[in-house]
Amino acid sequence: MRFLVALLALFLVPGSAVACWDGLLLIAALRDIWLSLSAGMVAGAILYFLVIRKVSVVSTFEHELTHALVALLFFRRIHKFIVTRNRGGQVQYSGNFGGQFGDLMIGLAPYFLPTFTLISALVRPFLPANWFPWFDGFIGFTFAYHFLSNIEETRLSWTKRSFTGAGDRQKTKSDIGKTGYILAFLVILGFGLFLYGMIFHLISSGYPGLWAFIKLVVVVSFTIYAGLFTQVYSFVRSQLN
Repeated sequence: MRFLVALLALFLVPGSAVACWDGLLLIAALRDIWLSLSAGMVAGAILYFLVIRKVSVVSTFEHELTHALVALLFFRRIHKFIVTRNRGGQVQYSGNFGGQFGDLMIGLAPYFLPTFTLISALVRPFLPANWFPWFDGFIGFTFAYHFLSNIEETRLSWTKRSFTGAGDRQKTKSDIGKTGYILAFLVILGFGLFLYGMIFHLISSGYPGLWAFIKLVVVVSFTIYAGLFTQVYSFVRSQLN
């Protein structure tokens, strides 16, 4: 299963990167939206560096909330949800729906899933017109927070070999250390690009844009890897002849 997840994440990378860029271009063509998003992103970045980054309990709560929400998506039962001021947090759950794939997604979700931004983008098409442009500013704010905090959390989980657990206060490996660095890198990159691309297309085109987004990801990735395979095959064949 770990190998299949790695292959899926690797497959998603080129198509999702192109889809992200395409989504950004679509947003750039919508002046009212990108102005609101940009204003929110600037405010979010300023507040993150001046306040949120220094109040670790905020990032800890969001980190553990993301673990818990993804666990619920896999029909796991949450038994403990612990957030502390200085000793991090912990989520304990039971159940095995989704198997090892579910475990991987739950464990790495805080590093690639922009929780509040995704939720906001999903509800955006249903909101009344008088909520805008303020709601787009809020989306930009959450985007800046998640982008910056995900980078920081990934750096910490990547570089620190162990943490003191908030629940039992015993030394435990980081989420990335438990998963393995190569697999974690592929999952964070592949699924992260996919989710951000989906968010951009939701903002610019609503739910009708999701099919075009998925099609773009699949077609681009398939074309790139098929072309690469053909070139490698031709090279090997020429060497053997």
